[in-house]
Amino acid sequence: MKIGIACTNALTIPVPKNEIYANQEIAGWIADKLAEKGEDVTLFAPIGSKTKAKLVTFDMLPYSDPAIHCRYNDGVSFSNYEQLFLAKVYNYAAENDFDVLHMNLRPLSVAPFAAMSKVSTLQTIHDPLTFKYFRMLELYNEFKQLGFVSISFAQRKALPELEIFENVYNGIDLSKWKFNPDGGDSFCWSGRVIREKGTHKAMRIAHEMKLGLDMAGFVYEADKHNEGSYWNQKVKPLLDEKIKLDYVPYEKLSDFYGNSKAFINTLDWEEPFGLVMIEAMACGTPVIAFDRGSVREVIKDGVTGFIVNDEEEMKEAIKKIDTIRREDCRKHVEDNFSMDKMADNYLLAYEKLIKTNQKG
Repeated sequence: MKIGIACTNALTIPVPKNEIYANQEIAGWIADKLAEKGEDVTLFAPIGSKTKAKLVTFDMLPYSDPAIHCRYNDGVSFSNYEQLFLAKVYNYAAENDFDVLHMNLRPLSVAPFAAMSKVSTLQTIHDPLTFKYFRMLELYNEFKQLGFVSISFAQRKALPELEIFENVYNGIDLSKWKFNPDGGDSFCWSGRVIREKGTHKAMRIAHEMKLGLDMAGFVYEADKHNEGSYWNQKVKPLLDEKIKLDYVPYEKLSDFYGNSKAFINTLDWEEPFGLVMIEAMACGTPVIAFDRGSVREVIKDGVTGFIVNDEEEMKEAIKKIDTIRREDCRKHVEDNFSMDKMADNYLLAYEKLIKTNQKG
């Protein structure tokens, strides 16, 4: 089976330091893992990318490179540059007899190319389907060479009209997440500092319960300089000696999670998956999360943490967090959310889609 994997060409793979884009990271992880398994895999990514698979760049720099974004900076060139990349990917796949393309960028960018191609396309949807513009995806149900993949069953609820080909949970490389059997005294939170992540709610709970809260937060530069931003209005005023926020590089997140008593996930949207939850549990750190999005598919309530409905229930769960065994958290991730399991499930999905496409 000849497999091509791609995401956007806005950033390199791996994603540069001080940047966050999970879709891009996951595309690189899958390519590496399948290459390790001996599969014939090509990763399509811009110059500067690194992979264990074959790398095809089309001699294109990432859009983030100043040589590109300073020349093409009219507001729409970003998407046009990406479309040029996709055109090259699909032409290359057709000319070189690829069996399947696995795409990880925005599905509406990929769908028109996939609909015109004879190459099977598996499109993972990493975003919530709650956005209204995703409704148009249902119009692509007729193209059987295009299979959409959800990353949780909860993600599908917002758009039941869209035919979902398969569900594949995200996975992580467990060798990079060290199990800490002891934890620490403080709680933790991690993610982009945006309203949807409910950052201020975790801080408010910590204030009211007089807890130590360490936050690995990514704050957008534009928000720092905007007095009306969520960061300046809701988050920054709550920082103090016990509630701290710093940017923690990816390679140090394992120690960050492992040294915590529990991860507080105050998400305020229907998050389709939530890698931070499995990263924390892999380190032995239980998760207390609001019952939103995929939470019930990721956390085992009462075993790897607690699922709650509001801030008052979260406070009660915090009081009994010592009843959770940290080794159970690690085992849950090993059994359900490993990189190997994700890669194997995608291989099965590729084979299934190719057969479906051949039947016509």
